[in-house]
Amino acid sequence: MRIHGELLVLGQQRRFPSHGDALDALNPAFHRNRLERACGGGHSLVTKGIAIMFTPILMLVILTAPHLANHALAALQKQPAAHAPAAWGLGLLFLFTASGHFFQTQQMVEMLPSWVPAREALVYATGLLEIVIGAGFFSTRTRAAAGWAAAAVLVGFFPANVYAAIQHVPMGGHAWGPAYLLIRTPLQLFILGWVYYFVLRAPSRMR
Repeated sequence: MRIHGELLVLGQQRRFPSHGDALDALNPAFHRNRLERACGGGHSLVTKGIAIMFTPILMLVILTAPHLANHALAALQKQPAAHAPAAWGLGLLFLFTASGHFFQTQQMVEMLPSWVPAREALVYATGLLEIVIGAGFFSTRTRAAAGWAAAAVLVGFFPANVYAAIQHVPMGGHAWGPAYLLIRTPLQLFILGWVYYFVLRAPSRMR
């Protein structure tokens, strides 16, 4: 017997999808409550929002710190700044993002649609790929190749970020939903531009 979206079978109560479920999915409050549960519920949403924003900010700091520090030092010494530290920042960034594949594996698995085969193995494999790319930025011999590989990864992996945001996956800022793409998309473009300007545009300068 079905009563208000529930099904009674042999004395057990089971949840049965109702029209209200579909309406809940369209209700912003439904996703807000889901976000609060994903964030732990014990702290304010504002506090958790600051924590979620920490990851994109940290990524920018990791990327730009070697380049900015090098320019500051060169200015103090009144010498031309080297270009290689900009590539070192990319190396550190890719090593940082690769760590998530091994320390937050389950959350990264959820960033892939269920129809993708061997999702966990794919997460580990792409983590190893990012390690190889990151290491490549520290050598002048492999820097250009690492730049092209990084550009391909930044473009090819971005659909996973879009899917994760749409699904409110509790991985970094993706728990905020599609609104997070207003932050993630410019960040992705900035990193891609950094790869092009400092590595691909004139690789000979990166020595």
